[in-house]
Amino acid sequence: MSAFTPASEVLLRHSDDFEQSRILFAGDLQDDLPARFECAASRAHTQQFHHWQGVKPPDGR
Repeated sequence: MSAFTPASEVLLRHSDDFEQSRILFAGDLQDDLPARFECAASRAHTQQFHHWQGVKPPDGR
């Protein structure tokens, strides 16, 4: 899961706008952007457990 989807690339291009924001990623996550995105706080909600394992933070929360 190293390549970003086109939608994730759009978010990354505007990432400066989200530095102070709290972001909720929800749905069918297709890359690990939620784990790499730098913002004040982020959460990822998905129904695909294998995706959740790939995007959970190193501390396991």
